[in-house]
Amino acid sequence: SDKLEGCKVLEVGCGAGLPGVFAFASGASVHFNDYNKEVLEEVTIPNVLLNVRNSPDQLDESKDKKPDDLMAKCKDTSSFPETRYFAGDWEHLNTLLTQDKNVNRYDLILTSETIYNPDNHQKLIQLLKDQLKESGSGVALIAAKTYYFGVGGSIQDFQRKLEANGFEVETVFKCESGVKREILAAKLK
Repeated sequence: SDKLEGCKVLEVGCGAGLPGVFAFASGASVHFNDYNKEVLEEVTIPNVLLNVRNSPDQLDESKDKKPDDLMAKCKDTSSFPETRYFAGDWEHLNTLLTQDKNVNRYDLILTSETIYNPDNHQKLIQLLKDQLKESGSGVALIAAKTYYFGVGGSIQDFQRKLEANGFEVETVFKCESGVKREILAAKLK
């Protein structure tokens, strides 16, 4: 976690945003993206507020509070790195990030369970290409099931597409029990 301090992180298809919350709590500036604005408003943002505190005292104070109350309580963000939230698909996100001159490329891009639809692979790959720091200094971690039955996606297929688009890719984790899952680490060559 100390390796994340000062890093710039993007979590794509974040849902509850647990990897991004961990990175944020570890001192990284984190940008969260989910296709659905409602997911960001009702799940991601409250989850960030409930799991990242200015001080341990706030944990007890926030048990029975609503998200709006928590947001008011956490107005002093001077001790936190930056966090931003983006709703929309990956093509739209890539356009927004590319146009925003205040957004530099990311040290780390996280995504989990987002490659199940092969029709969207190229949008995700383009986002990774355009937003990841170049020359191997940035890394994307892609967590997924080994196979997505009934929809056609597989992590091996996605890995081949990444490699064809100029990425160096390695498998950094495999779970062979139950539903088979893997984590790929991808860097621009």
